[in-house]
Amino acid sequence: MEVPGLGVVLSTDNQSVTYRWLPFAKPIPKGTIDKEFEPDDGKNFSLIRFDHFWLFEISHRSFLRAVGVRTINWENL
Repeated sequence: MEVPGLGVVLSTDNQSVTYRWLPFAKPIPKGTIDKEFEPDDGKNFSLIRFDHFWLFEISHRSFLRAVGVRTINWENL
């Protein structure tokens, strides 16, 4: 399992989430995220296998450790 990109939330309301999809040039392996996320973020991330529609905020530290300086594939937007 890999994470191919991330969605940056632009706005929300009671019925929808508007976001911008940013694909990574190279996907992040799930094992990397499991290792780098803080415990609370890791718990939320581990629950995704039970639901195909999920959205949660992660800490700044988890984001930097897992995503770091990943390159965005701007040509695939």
